[in-house]
Amino acid sequence: MVEVNFNTKTISFNVVLFGPPECGKKTWIEYMHRYIPKPSKVLESSIEHEKTMSFSYEPMEGIKIEKFCHVLNVMTCSLDIHQQPPLVSRILDAADGIVFIADSNPDNSAQNLEYLDFLFEYMKRSGRELTTDKLDAEPVDGKWYSLGKKTLRAFKVPWVLAYNKRDLSNRMSCAQMDSDLKRDGVYTCESSTIEGFGTFGTLKYLNHAMTDGVHKRKSWWEGLEEESGKSEAD
Repeated sequence: MVEVNFNTKTISFNVVLFGPPECGKKTWIEYMHRYIPKPSKVLESSIEHEKTMSFSYEPMEGIKIEKFCHVLNVMTCSLDIHQQPPLVSRILDAADGIVFIADSNPDNSAQNLEYLDFLFEYMKRSGRELTTDKLDAEPVDGKWYSLGKKTLRAFKVPWVLAYNKRDLSNRMSCAQMDSDLKRDGVYTCESSTIEGFGTFGTLKYLNHAMTDGVHKRKSWWEGLEEESGKSEAD
């Protein structure tokens, strides 16, 4: 969910790190938190079948959207996809952008595909779709909230595909992983939180897909500017 806050002049986006068990979601988020300037504290929570780690930061690119700064909420999504009846993921439901982290270990190739298939099916079931283009979203309701905030629900969610653990000596080739996992021309990258590459470039690419998508919807900003002015007057 994209949150527009007129009081702080910020727009917040949720970036979800998703993938099979042991693919490196935890080390990915820990690596980012260690090297990003002035991040928030890492929070951990667990609700029934779902666990998450998260933190927030303001990207170094300093992109502004119609005078609003933006913040990225980065969170992992660890869940049992075999839950019955079909599970509901509060983390995936809130996603504005998704990094699918695939494990380069050949022993985990089947799990990569299983979790990617699940992700596509889950998004379809929730009335949304993964896109290799820009984010597209719409207001949750037709009125602006009186507390100076507005929520937009993404129905086209940009995603990227990260081939993680490229430091492994027995890693699968990128050509093999492309053959197994690459879909619809999705942006792919190699990453390793051990050797420290691929994480920030991936987030930068996704960051632009989200901010550009919100910026292109000019009809929103007429209402945003009007509501922002009212908020200041109050």
